[in-house]
Amino acid sequence: MRRLPILPVLAVLAGSVAHSPGLAAQGLVRTDPGEIVERVIAVVGDSVVTLTELQEYLVVLRAQGQLPNDPAAMAEVEEEALQALVDQLLILQAAGRDSTLIPEDDEVESRVAQMLEQTSQRMGGQTRFQEALALEGMTQAQYRELLKQSIRREQIQQAYFQTELRGAPAVVVTEAELREVFEARRADLGERPELLTIRQAVVEPAASDSAWSAAKARIDSMRARVGAGEDFAELAREHSMDGSAANGGDMGWFRRGQMVREFEEVAFRLPPGGVSEPVRTQFGWHIVKVERFRPGEVNARHILFRPETGPAADQQARATAEEIAQRVRSGSEIESLVAEFRDRLSREVPDSVSLPRANLTEALPPAYHQPLQGAETGDVVGPFPYPVGDQTSWVVVKVVQVRPAGPYIFEELRPSIEQQLREEQQIERVLEKLRERTFVEIRL
Repeated sequence: MRRLPILPVLAVLAGSVAHSPGLAAQGLVRTDPGEIVERVIAVVGDSVVTLTELQEYLVVLRAQGQLPNDPAAMAEVEEEALQALVDQLLILQAAGRDSTLIPEDDEVESRVAQMLEQTSQRMGGQTRFQEALALEGMTQAQYRELLKQSIRREQIQQAYFQTELRGAPAVVVTEAELREVFEARRADLGERPELLTIRQAVVEPAASDSAWSAAKARIDSMRARVGAGEDFAELAREHSMDGSAANGGDMGWFRRGQMVREFEEVAFRLPPGGVSEPVRTQFGWHIVKVERFRPGEVNARHILFRPETGPAADQQARATAEEIAQRVRSGSEIESLVAEFRDRLSREVPDSVSLPRANLTEALPPAYHQPLQGAETGDVVGPFPYPVGDQTSWVVVKVVQVRPAGPYIFEELRPSIEQQLREEQQIERVLEKLRERTFVEIRL
């Protein structure tokens, strides 16, 4: 039996209003509110699953195209959907006993607002969004609450699994299991699109020593203002040279390994409410303030001052990019040149990118679109300018491979299938333990 997702895909949930017809047209008709008598279809410990919850879950699956038209097959899907909801309750109950796994309200609200905005834009504005919701028999307030509950549950479950699977014994997946999954899913894979693989060197203007000293003087002044009692978030909002400035310098929750080393060493050393002295990273000078702390994670804000670059640095960046391009065209491997010039290259962009050519304009910044149009295997493109904020970097691209469209083959999907199977089997181990110690009764 196939397993339906324990965690509903929120992007699809948000898109179901935008892309699906009304519930009546789908065969799922809402009962008149005056006639609703809620029915319990499963008992899980001290909680229940209701028929309404199952119907809402099936709406999400229908939006994903996972519901069959055959009545017999539909009955099986309903059974699997109910099991997924039962599993979800098992996890939520277990997670509820650990207060460190409860997400912060501001995190949930931020994601809700972001998803509502994305859905509204995709639909062509608030008016069309509200009209589509009305067809579903739902107000925007009701839809917002549904998103909020789903996001909260998703975050709790993810945190619970991260805790339970940390240090868990490895799962062995056999070659036969991998091939069985591939063959079972082959018909649904469709055709692989034309794939473009590139390697790149993005040369940034290098700030002078005097520019770094000027940035240090500014951050020292800002640290003094924080020490004098001025509001950190307001100062970040007004002065920080980072994209987080609009949110008062909020970096959200992060674990070790997600930030550059110098930044995270300071963040994980500070107590809640603590403010660091200025710390230098590749991006500039920072002041870090830790807002909250929980095992393995920190929630922090920062203020950043980048060293300014001038015309001389811009000219040097272009000259370096031209040297790299010339050497690649002369036969040098771009990988070795990336290593050679590492201290002059951007660390915020990947050295290698693979993407469907049809998605090039969506996946890459506008500066890449015209230079890569029609590029073929072996082409060296650039240097071309890549504006980032108030400075311009220079990009050299080597087209490593253009793989034509065609059917997927087992070897190229093997890593992703193996990772998915390992995760599924680890999750199943956790669920089996929860089922052993929790009363579960199915009443459907």
